[in-house]
This record gives sequence, C-alpha cells and structure tokens, in this order.
Amino acid sequence: MPTTHAHAREIALALPGSSEAPHFTRIAFRVGGKVFATLNPHGDDLNLMLTPELQAETLKAWPEITFPVPGGWGGMGAPTVRLDVADPAQVATLVDLCW
Repeated sequence: MPTTHAHAREIALALPGSSEAPHFTRIAFRVGGKVFATLNPHGDDLNLMLTPELQAETLKAWPEITFPVPGGWGGMGAPTVRLDVADPAQVATLVDLCW
C-alpha cells in the first residue's frame, strides 16, 4: 500500500518536538530548528536529511523506493523516498532515521 501525502505528514509530525513550516517549494519538518525531512506539496516524494553513510545503507536496503536527491544534496546524504511505492512502515522507519 503506497503512503499518502497525509500519512507521510502524520508520520513526520508524530515524532517528539517536530514541527512543520514552508521551505522553498516544499514542506519542511524540523526538530530543534533543523530540517530532518521535506515533503513535496503534491505528495509524491519525501526528501530525508541523513549522513552519507546512512544514505548509502538506505539506498542499498531499499533501492525500489529510494534514490539520491539530484544535485549536491544527494551527494551530502539526502535521499528521496518514492511515496507511491513505499509503504507507511518503510516511511516511518526512514523518517525515524533522519529525525
């Protein structure tokens, strides 16, 4: 079952201390003033802020649902999660990693 925009938002906001705010063309989820994830407002993808090491593990474990964010962010440890193929449990696990 794919993850909906509403469910991805709910997962991110369920983490202690998390908040939501606009972030350029996306919706940012923050904790302690730092962005840990951004959601496409159209609901088809979620970007995570991981370390390069955690990103490598994530891409290897779930190649069907994750890929590096294009450009510099992908090189710094930011993967994109495809919500149209990721189930809510996978999204929750990945969001917890970057929180």
